[in-house]
Formats: sequence, structure tokens, C-alpha cells
Amino acid sequence: MFETMVGFVMGDHLGGLTFEPPLDRGGYARHMSPDRRPYRTRDGFISVIVYNDKQWTSFFDATGREDLRCDPMFSTFKGRLAHIDTVYAELGRIFETRTTAEWMKLLVDADIPVMQVHDLQSLLRDPHLVETGFFPVAEHPTEGPIRSMRVAATWSDSSADPSRLAPRLGEQSREILSEAGFTADEIAKLVTDGVAHVAPSISQQQG
Repeated sequence: MFETMVGFVMGDHLGGLTFEPPLDRGGYARHMSPDRRPYRTRDGFISVIVYNDKQWTSFFDATGREDLRCDPMFSTFKGRLAHIDTVYAELGRIFETRTTAEWMKLLVDADIPVMQVHDLQSLLRDPHLVETGFFPVAEHPTEGPIRSMRVAATWSDSSADPSRLAPRLGEQSREILSEAGFTADEIAKLVTDGVAHVAPSISQQQG
């Protein structure tokens, strides 16, 4: 896990540290800018990356910011890189002028990468996760409706989704002991002696 994260981070930031001796202290200026972070909207936050010239042209068109289109600090990649703190700070001011929903529609329509910044509750209502059924709710026989999560990875010939709900304490004692080689009589004695616990049936518990 550590090596994976180092690979993700240093893929962008190795820079001059690639060479021996190093040409600089490393770090990609665009990523190191203090204003490169989720942007506040009128009612929340969004993560946006307006990166290449095509995306910036779409952004100028969508927002009507002709003044920025004509500004050399914004109109070219070279200009944006040289003034990246100014660019990101201006984006921060722009994104505060509309709601999250307004920006999501405008930027998605403009084919600019954007994502709402969720809290723990709003994540459950994310349109993509709702559409894919990522948080299925099942009726547990004793606990009522239970929310779980799907496994994000998929395979062509098998499913990683759980085949049954979490068991009650002792619900699978007989099954596990049987798989371990104990006979029915031996299991009954373990239960009688208090060595193993067996959960009552659902009808007994509800009665």
C-alpha cells in the first residue's frame, strides 16, 4: 500500500529529483498550489480540474468569461503554469457564484471533469451509486432493514457480493461444527455442556 501511494504521488512530483544530482527539489507546481483543493460553491464544495486548452475553451464558453479568454495568464498552458496560484485563486472566486447543482450541470455539459464533494450522508444519495445499487438494503429477519456495500470490482464469471446476511450470534454454530467433522450427537453435547452456543430459531426469538 505504501509503495502504491508513493507511485501515485511521485509520478507527478519526482520532477528534478529524477536526475543525479537533482535539478530541483521536485514537486509539480500545479499540484503544489495552495489553491488547488476542492472549491467552495454557494452551498457546498466541488472538485474540478480545468486542465488542457480544450477544457479551458469550454470553460470560457460555459461561463461567458471572455475577459479570461483574452488574458495571457489564462489563455495558454504556459501562461497558466507560470501564474498557477493566480489561476486557481480566480477559479475559487468563480465557483462561489453558483450552487453545486448548477456547477455540476454546467461542467458536465461542457465535458469538464467535476465531482461533488460529499459528506457521509450525501454519499449514500450520489446518483451514480444509486444507479449502480452500490448500497443495497436488505431485510434482516431480526434487525430490520440493513444497508451494506457492494464490492467495487467485478468479474465475468463470478460475483463477489455476499450470498447471505450477517449471522446472529450462534446462528451457524451447528453448520461450522459439522464442517469441522463433529457428528450431530457431538454437537448436541457441546451445546448441552455450554461449550457451543446455538442461536434460537427466528420463530422462537420473535415469540
